[in-house]
Amino acid sequence: MAGADQDIIVSDSDLESNPDYDQLQEAFIQIHKEAVKLDALNSKLKNKLSWYENALIKAEAEQELEDLKNEHDNLQNYFELQ
Repeated sequence: MAGADQDIIVSDSDLESNPDYDQLQEAFIQIHKEAVKLDALNSKLKNKLSWYENALIKAEAEQELEDLKNEHDNLQNYFELQ
């Protein structure tokens, strides 16, 4: 039982002799770099999407205003003919 309570000490030489650890660490670093790039791209695309949504809302509002003006003109012409 005394052996189960002992701490296991891992030295740097143990880690260096394990190529799987180094490969995993390098893979993690590469994946992390890619994740950071993707996060930045995602942020830019979200901003662009927001801009397009706002532009669409503005265009729809302008179109609605134009439609109302046309309807007003049509009604005005109709009542003038009466």
